[in-house]
Amino acid sequence: MSFLGSIFNTYLEPRRFINKKIVNGVNERELLAIAFGIALLSFVSNSIDLSFSQKTEISKELFGRMLSSYFAVAIFFVPLFLYLLAAIFHGLLRIFFNLTRMPFSRLTFFWSLFLCMPIQILVSLVNVASINEHLSILFNSIVLVYFIWLWSIFDSEIYGMKKIFPVFSLKLGIIILCFFTVLAL
Repeated sequence: MSFLGSIFNTYLEPRRFINKKIVNGVNERELLAIAFGIALLSFVSNSIDLSFSQKTEISKELFGRMLSSYFAVAIFFVPLFLYLLAAIFHGLLRIFFNLTRMPFSRLTFFWSLFLCMPIQILVSLVNVASINEHLSILFNSIVLVYFIWLWSIFDSEIYGMKKIFPVFSLKLGIIILCFFTVLAL
């Protein structure tokens, strides 16, 4: 099956995809490729926001600088940040649920995020077309909850957990706590 076919089938049958990965195993090159795919899709999403934003008028020179800095951050720092986040969440899952197999934990995090990035690009296009900030927050929140839900499905399947809700609640709670911590600063 092609790579694009795998992506499309994962939306339809997430458990089947992850069970196939359990059988086939995970290699680090594949995880790194997915991390760079996320970085590039993130760059596209941010570029859409920058290119078509009606809120700010910027010069071509400043636009070029911002676009190149977005690209540098996406390529050099996003993959490192993703690996760090995957390790932190794996550590938390290990504390609360005594989980092992770190490469599979990274796979579930990266693949869930990779699946949500095309949706995030569509949300960026909608946000640019719409001037309603509340609608933008709603769409971004829906994408975030969908990401956490997919990630929880994948983790529960990988680790043989019967219930998804405790894993989903833990991840959602940690992310909400992080948002409120950042807002408080």
